[in-house]
Amino acid sequence: MKLGTLVYMLLLLMNGTQKCPDPEDHDYEYHLQGIRIEGATNINNFEFMYESPLPVSFATEHTDCYSKPDTCLMDFSIPVQSFRSSIPAMRNDFLALLKASEYPEIVVAVQKSSFDCIAGGTFIDQLDMIITLAGTKKALHADYSILTGPENRITVSGETKFLLTDFQLEPPEKAMGLVRVLNEVFIKFDIVISTAGIDSNQALH
Repeated sequence: MKLGTLVYMLLLLMNGTQKCPDPEDHDYEYHLQGIRIEGATNINNFEFMYESPLPVSFATEHTDCYSKPDTCLMDFSIPVQSFRSSIPAMRNDFLALLKASEYPEIVVAVQKSSFDCIAGGTFIDQLDMIITLAGTKKALHADYSILTGPENRITVSGETKFLLTDFQLEPPEKAMGLVRVLNEVFIKFDIVISTAGIDSNQALH
């Protein structure tokens, strides 16, 4: 069993699984529309953004995610080098902090069945996910909101927070400690579900 799958299954056992209606035979498509990493120093705020649609890949111990959704993780792998910064001078520090040369991707893994529930109209309390940052995995919870759009599209906007030290990252300092990055960081993301063949007015109820 892959480490990510094992961590996620332990997370589900601790928090309970969501009960959803039996899935209909729909072929949902998922894309990460964008992700933002937000934080602050002792003197200003900063934001790093990735804003290109990114398709999902599947990480599972089973060959068929549709028949075994509870063990199926959807992975979104974001190239660290592709992030742009609200403060361009901080970008090199960002790449160094995340050890981009050694760990070129941030991986966001979510359980496929959670998004199948949302697409099928079932509300779940929160999104559970696994973030891999600079080679360290951590299970997190995310609050979320839903926006229905044209062409049978549902946008799930989520937000979670963590401490850099949770990922064994030391908040950097500049100018002999006069400028310090604060430990708490926020991740905000938009995942688009395309529900082809489903009336968008019926996709959520």
